[in-house]
Amino acid sequence: MKKKDTRPENSKKHPFYFYIILILIPIILLFFLEAGLQLFNYGYSTDQWVEITNNKLILNPEIAYRYFHKTSGIPYPTRDSFDKIKSSNSIRVFVLGESSTAGFPYSPNGTFSKYIKKRLLLNYPDRNIEVVNLSMAAINSYSLLDLMPGIIDQKPDLIIIYAGHNEYYGALGVASSESLGNSRILVKLMLYLNRFKTVQLIRNFIDSITSLFKSDIPQAGTLMQRMVKDQLIPINSEMYYDGINQFQNNLDEIFKMISASKIPVVIGTLTSNLKDQKPFISSPAKNYPEADVVFNNAEKMLSEKKINEADSLFEYAKELDLLRFRAPKKINFIIKELGKKYNYTVVDFDSIFKALSPDGIVGDNLMSDHLHPTLFGYKSMGKIFYEEVMKKNIFPTPKGLLSNEEQDKYVFNNYSFTRIDSTIAQFRLFILKNSWPYNLEQQNINLLYEKIPRKDITDSLAFLVIKDELSWELAHRKLAERYLQESKIDGFVKEMDAVIDQFPDEIAYYKITAGNLVETSNFDLAESYLKKYYEIIPDAFCTKWLGIINLNKKKIKDAIFYLQKSLEFNSSDPQTFYNIAGAFALDGNYKNGLEYISQCLKIDPGFDGAINLKTELQNILAGKNN
Repeated sequence: MKKKDTRPENSKKHPFYFYIILILIPIILLFFLEAGLQLFNYGYSTDQWVEITNNKLILNPEIAYRYFHKTSGIPYPTRDSFDKIKSSNSIRVFVLGESSTAGFPYSPNGTFSKYIKKRLLLNYPDRNIEVVNLSMAAINSYSLLDLMPGIIDQKPDLIIIYAGHNEYYGALGVASSESLGNSRILVKLMLYLNRFKTVQLIRNFIDSITSLFKSDIPQAGTLMQRMVKDQLIPINSEMYYDGINQFQNNLDEIFKMISASKIPVVIGTLTSNLKDQKPFISSPAKNYPEADVVFNNAEKMLSEKKINEADSLFEYAKELDLLRFRAPKKINFIIKELGKKYNYTVVDFDSIFKALSPDGIVGDNLMSDHLHPTLFGYKSMGKIFYEEVMKKNIFPTPKGLLSNEEQDKYVFNNYSFTRIDSTIAQFRLFILKNSWPYNLEQQNINLLYEKIPRKDITDSLAFLVIKDELSWELAHRKLAERYLQESKIDGFVKEMDAVIDQFPDEIAYYKITAGNLVETSNFDLAESYLKKYYEIIPDAFCTKWLGIINLNKKKIKDAIFYLQKSLEFNSSDPQTFYNIAGAFALDGNYKNGLEYISQCLKIDPGFDGAINLKTELQNILAGKNN
């Protein structure tokens, strides 16, 4: 029996395209919403790279917003730049990692990547050397995975990686305050969606609603403290293995991407402070001894000169530490295994740092805290990475004239690291080591700031830097200005050298340095900055003063070349016309000299000395005609 149709008489079955349109409408609306938000620059930039002057790219200073949504005071990358269009003579190296790779507490100019760049500059003087440090504090392998496609697009000649300590508490880590759980599918989906400004809009809307029900008390403590959600992670627990698996899966995927692009990789195993860093949190655990008990036994073995036993016990105490800021040894096992799988070079820093340490156990000799190297430690890492890279013949045959020992000595002694950098590092370590987890009691960070001594301007500027109230570069510039006011030219130059070394493509710093040296009649010092300035973006200022300096040195041909260049940029400067007239006169070309001095007087009839020079040239030419 046929079933009776109970639908109303006026109801009709919709054609299939009706349902397609229903699906497309929200997609189209989202598309236009995203386009509008992009057009009006809503929120922060989600691009991986941003362009600065002179066709250079840097890692987006706001890139950490992809990974941090609940944490205030997010980290920022360095502003290492590279050419937007890679030149044929470039050697391009990208360096990836976390706070150790970023050089804490000596960042930005105490990193091991600085050593690598300086060695490459010595050995390849005819090449465009680009060593780009992309590391940031409090990130982990998820961030590296997210950045990798954009890194590969920039065609690096080498990728260097030192990472793995932050798998638990770094952004998106399994025990982090920024965690999205241990589902890699969910985390990777959110990493993709975070690139869209529509997602920012939704997040901001949700935050504005939830803020109505929250107190306005700011987040307390250091970034290290604010990143921790789950403090206690016992050895071999479920969360312990979640962190291990997270690192293994992410690094495997990272290596797979790089391998497909045939880019060489050098990766380091992780090292940390074993001998001089007690476990942060020690507590009885099922089937395991307390970390503190093991650590105390290690110290006893060391005092009895039972080195092998002490080394094993220090390592075991670190493994039992319930607060996992120092990576488990399984992380190093994964690095070695995946390095072998993809035929990538693994530098065993864990073993190398032990070999460099008294009794073969890493402590304060190479570590400034629980895992960040000292400045000497960072330089040593740079040296070891560099030498390993050169063994693999990744780059062409070096053209440097110095021996390896001479290069190493030169780089160690020319790190553009001044007293204010040491003071900043000292203050950062003071705050760190008097805060959680070094001090498990809640500390008021403002009270800690008050305990920092400020005896002079260097201390005061360093203090403002660690409070994020003054940028690192501006602190150096302010100190340079003070030295200049006190006529301490060496101090002025050292501070500006540190800034220029960090930002070698920022033309303004060459101009500031050269301009002040010219004003104080330090012409020989000024010349080297003017030449670098000229190589980047020549203009009327640098060419004019290069011309004047060469004229004073009686290098007439060079003087004429630069002064004529200056007139191409600015044809209304009477001083340049005056100097080029003098240069032609010294060269015996009195006719050209007379033309230029006449132009000088046309612009400024009262220019000092111009009338006398014109008269002399006219008399010389008149005498020749007679």
